[in-house]
Amino acid sequence: MKILFACSWLDIKSKRGWFFVEQAGYLKQTYPIIEIYFLRFERLDLLKYLFTLIWNKKKAEVIENKFNMYRLVIPNLNLENYIFKKLTKFFIYQQYRRIKREFDVIHAQSFFDAGIYTHWLSRKFKIKSVLTEHNQLNFLDSKFNRKTIKNALNSFDTRIAVSNDVVRQFASTGFFNDFAVIGNPLDDVFLEDECVSTKTECDNQVVLVHAGAFTSIKNQTLILDLIKKLDNDGLKVKFNWIGVDSWGVDTRKVVKIEIDGRQYSDNIEICVFGRMSKQQMLEIYKSSHLAIATSICETFGISSLEAMSTGLPLLSTQNGGVSEFANSENSILVPINDINGLYKGFMKWYNNRNNFDKKRIADNIKQNFSPQLFAEKMNNIYNR
Repeated sequence: MKILFACSWLDIKSKRGWFFVEQAGYLKQTYPIIEIYFLRFERLDLLKYLFTLIWNKKKAEVIENKFNMYRLVIPNLNLENYIFKKLTKFFIYQQYRRIKREFDVIHAQSFFDAGIYTHWLSRKFKIKSVLTEHNQLNFLDSKFNRKTIKNALNSFDTRIAVSNDVVRQFASTGFFNDFAVIGNPLDDVFLEDECVSTKTECDNQVVLVHAGAFTSIKNQTLILDLIKKLDNDGLKVKFNWIGVDSWGVDTRKVVKIEIDGRQYSDNIEICVFGRMSKQQMLEIYKSSHLAIATSICETFGISSLEAMSTGLPLLSTQNGGVSEFANSENSILVPINDINGLYKGFMKWYNNRNNFDKKRIADNIKQNFSPQLFAEKMNNIYNR
């Protein structure tokens, strides 16, 4: 079986959207007979587009000596214009033919914009199509009108969402298609028994950990505000912030301004890290007491899941995505964008911190979100 992953925002150099590659690895690991290829769409200004179109020989880029990735260029034009749309389709089809491979399934990874282009390719070349929506939906900034979106959504043989909250996001915008909800998988590095956090007593210093790129929707300044309140209480806190630049933009200077502006005392230690390997992340989780997430909206929350796989309890806002795995045994949920609610949630954890069963938290997460279980679900979908 040959699967073509059509990716909206995969970038090999910055590793943005790298979890597409990770998920392909889980599939290959469980089902070696499956062949997976990648297709990246790149929007270019007209002159650069025409130059690339002429000279691009469709040589595949190799990803970690495992997967081939092809690139299709798209003109940065109004694709709802009848003439531009016809021309763009024609040139997409010509570029696709140059790949000279046949695929059993095209799997669009997120609707904007891979879903639209997958819709065109699957109809033209009579290939089965699958959509997985990973991202928060933003129809307001879409380059496509409602009719185009509706037709594309209806065309997929199977639609998948990483959480029930994604399904609600579609429905709130008036799209009531059926979706299979399958979540996101953990990496193998988080499945070992020795991965459970060994950090217990925190009378001398509380170690908090958060993983996520600095961005408004993740609202990490709320964590910094919480730390300031804990500083005022005289509590010693160490905060490890992982992957501040993991969306391909180096925001560490802005983060430093945010930290310096709060004028913490010597009781506070804040360590800001860029993108890390899963093994490096694991070591930080194992030396922490509490994972924290303050997103306004999350489609799933894989970084929170990874932290919990090491037995860490989670302090999180009610951001939608965490409802797939957070409960009273492993988490404390608080209202979004509410510093007082976050502070009360922290104190609730702090005063009851010895009541959280780390091994039970870890075991339940690993059982329900293993890469093998994810691969089995996807294989069943492909085989249909």
